[in-house]
Amino acid sequence: MTNSSSHILLTETDTGASRRDILVKGAVFAAGVAAPAAANAYSVPDLNYPFDALEPYIDAPTMKIHHDKHHGTYVTNINKATEGKDEVPILDLMADALEATPIRNSGGGHYNHGK
Repeated sequence: MTNSSSHILLTETDTGASRRDILVKGAVFAAGVAAPAAANAYSVPDLNYPFDALEPYIDAPTMKIHHDKHHGTYVTNINKATEGKDEVPILDLMADALEATPIRNSGGGHYNHGK
């Protein structure tokens, strides 16, 4: 399919991916680009089970969005908050985070989602 300026427009059947899949992948990519490239940067761990493992209670697309985008946002924000600081394991970081700061909020979100 093409539009009037001769750009190729792909449909879901052309790519095998829905708009939701494309948006989620784009958000994950953008979060990865926005995160610092430091060796101490936190990252979203892979799930130990498939996205559809909790169906019918939680559907696979919801799990994918929650894992990739929601948890990814915590990781992006904790990386921003700790940029330029020494590498600290997440548990140690949380033990010292008594005040409600971006480190406590985003680090806690990452820790809670990663376990």
